[in-house]
Amino acid sequence: MKNGFWKVFFYEFKLLFGSPKKLFLALGVPVLLFFFFGLMFQEEPRDYKVGIIDYDQSMLSGKLIRSLDATPEISIAQVLQSEEEAKRLLQRGEIYGFIVVPNNLEKNVLKGQQTNVFCYINGQYLLPAGNISKAFKITTKMISAGVNIEKRKKKGQEYSSALADAQPIRLDVHTIYNPYINYGYYLTTPFLPFMLEMIVIILTIYILSTPLKYGFADSWLRMSGNSAWAALWGKLLPYTIVFCFVGWWMNFYLFKIMGTPLHVPMTSVVLMTFLLIIVHQILGVFFVSISKDMRSALTFGAGFCAICFSFAAYTFPMEGLPRFIQDISNIFPFTHFLKYYINRAIKGIPMDYTIHNLYSFGAYFILFLLTFPLFVKKLKKGSYE
Repeated sequence: MKNGFWKVFFYEFKLLFGSPKKLFLALGVPVLLFFFFGLMFQEEPRDYKVGIIDYDQSMLSGKLIRSLDATPEISIAQVLQSEEEAKRLLQRGEIYGFIVVPNNLEKNVLKGQQTNVFCYINGQYLLPAGNISKAFKITTKMISAGVNIEKRKKKGQEYSSALADAQPIRLDVHTIYNPYINYGYYLTTPFLPFMLEMIVIILTIYILSTPLKYGFADSWLRMSGNSAWAALWGKLLPYTIVFCFVGWWMNFYLFKIMGTPLHVPMTSVVLMTFLLIIVHQILGVFFVSISKDMRSALTFGAGFCAICFSFAAYTFPMEGLPRFIQDISNIFPFTHFLKYYINRAIKGIPMDYTIHNLYSFGAYFILFLLTFPLFVKKLKKGSYE
């Protein structure tokens, strides 16, 4: 068995590194995908073009406009004369929104009368609209608080007392699901492992199904000394080594090059990534074992990957989903990987609170053992049919 294992291993190793297509699929494609998503979200979008209509032309309106332009999200691109002109520019996509400062803004504020400043945004562009709206709300609240404090100081009130009266309740906000308020960290953290997961399971199915499709799986079994274990793991190990290198590079790129916060040693997340790779190779064996042909196996594998990300519920809190959906999500290993990965790496949650996600991977090894006899049967037959 031992000699058969190494015989299959070195044979497959030569095939892998002698085949540009296989090497590109195993090594080149995931690395290119990592760079693609990393560059896409490397820098937060800034300076969205916004138009301004200032009917007041006062010192206060000027201060408001300068404060809005100073925010990272808003760039005052054009000073407009009418709302009709602003709407035309908005419809043509030349600006993402426009702000209307009403007449008598400063006069009304000094009299203590409430006055509305209007912000119109294009809701079709979710990210720009959200960022412009956030910056507008924060800036106008700051200006309002500043005016209130100045009025109180002119009446002889001390600054600390005026500040307490202007803001009697101080907010202490903690963002749970995107604690750094950074879409680069938030989105690449699940996307990169998902790309790796998809490559691993599809390529595993492909390399195991090819001998079965073309009817030479029996010679592969004979090469291993008629040991199905040696045949399987001798064939998979060269790809496992390449995938583990890709997994290490993914973590290095994510946490060292992109600068995603990491609250645990790199070893912790790298080992979890290696476990994710092995589990999805096992799932590849499972799909090959239960399928009647290569096409069905690839369809099952691709479909499984397609719904993994959705049921991981990363962009929507799992706790907000129906209980039935929460239970189904636990079927997918990517759910458990992502919980461990995010909780340990990004949030720094202690191991005691995430260890159950590691234990859950044991179920997939049991699934593999239950279906392995079907794989052995196909090997001995030499093909799917």
